[in-house]
This record gives sequence, C-alpha cells and structure tokens, in this order.
Amino acid sequence: LTPRMSVKYAAVLVWLSILRPLRDRLRTLRGGHPVRVFTLHRVTSLCRDGMTISPAAFRKQLEYVKRHHDVIPLDRAMQLVAKGERLRRPAAAITFDDGYASVDQHARPIMSWLGMPVSCFVCPGVLDTDGRYQHDQESPVRYWLNVMGWDSIAALRDGGWSIGSHSVTHARLSALERDDLERELRESRDALRERLGEERLSIAYPFGGTDDITAEGVVAAR
Repeated sequence: LTPRMSVKYAAVLVWLSILRPLRDRLRTLRGGHPVRVFTLHRVTSLCRDGMTISPAAFRKQLEYVKRHHDVIPLDRAMQLVAKGERLRRPAAAITFDDGYASVDQHARPIMSWLGMPVSCFVCPGVLDTDGRYQHDQESPVRYWLNVMGWDSIAALRDGGWSIGSHSVTHARLSALERDDLERELRESRDALRERLGEERLSIAYPFGGTDDITAEGVVAAR
C-alpha cells in the first residue's frame, strides 16, 4: 500500500468503527434517523454497469438493508417525509425503475424470501412495442434486456408489489412541450388503470435528476 492509500483506509476504518456508530447513536436518541429510498433497475449477471447488480450482490445488499432499517412501502416512506416524523431507526423503501424482466426473474424471489415491500415503475409504451429501451441500444446484451410483460406485472401486483408510472415511453419530461408532457403522463396512467385496475398511482419520472423534471411537470403529474 502507498502512504496515501494507507491514510485513506485508516480514515474509512475510523469512520466505520467509531464515527458512524456515534452518529447513529445520536440520531437514535434525538429521533433523527433518515428515510432512504434505494432505487434499482436490473438484477442480472449478464452485464456490469451503473444500472445493473448481480443476484448474489443484490441479496447481500438487501439483507444488509433489512438488518439496519425498517423496510416500509414507498407510500408510507413518502408520508414520513411529508410529515417530518422523528425516527429512532432508519426507514427504507425499495423501488425498481423500468420494469426489466430480470426483476421478475431474480429480484422477486429474493424480495419474497426476505418479506420486503417493494415498488416498481414501468413504461407501458415500451411494454407494448419491442419491450426494450432506447438507452440500452448500444449494449452487447440488449436482446436479453427486455422488460416484463403485462401478465408478469399483474402477478407482481397480486403478490403485494406497488406498480407505478415511469411515463409512457421513458421520455425526459423536462424536455417536452406541454402537449407531449401531458401525453406521456396521461397515456401511462390510462394504460395502468386499464390493464391493472390501478386507480391510485405514483410516478417516478425518468432519469431522476433535478434537471429531468420541471415545476410544470410536477403540477401535470399531480
């Protein structure tokens, strides 16, 4: 190890063994623990990128989250944040964006075994076309990066998952004119209501950055 790396590892060790436990103890005493939302996409060993995690790593991470958090449904997590409730233990919500088939194949059995609530946000327009996203166009394993079909999504819903909108085509909502913005929201909502009978829906806007949604988009989604 170089001196610089040694210092870095020592700092991490101090943080993990001393400072973080002290911080968490103070948060417990003050009721100041956070609500965390863990958002995932693909659970597969087909590729390695920022959107993908292997089933084995996924299971280990979820076991860790469950040990250290109260894992709650997303709507409950949003209520806690909105009310500013004081928490003496961290709370966590687990969500998936895009509705990849690997979520049904690999994540669902693990989530079921762990008994954890989960939400999944899907794009009906992608489901109803070739079932693959434009942002996966350059992936060498694109053929296998398909999304779930409606039957699989309905089965998740019947198994206790919360299903929400991710727009209709995964468009960047902040870049759309008002008519296109409303179409992305309305057509996704209507498809989920028709196919799943869902009336009360949440939406996770695509890409998820602060520049990917506007004040107008928030109002339109509401």
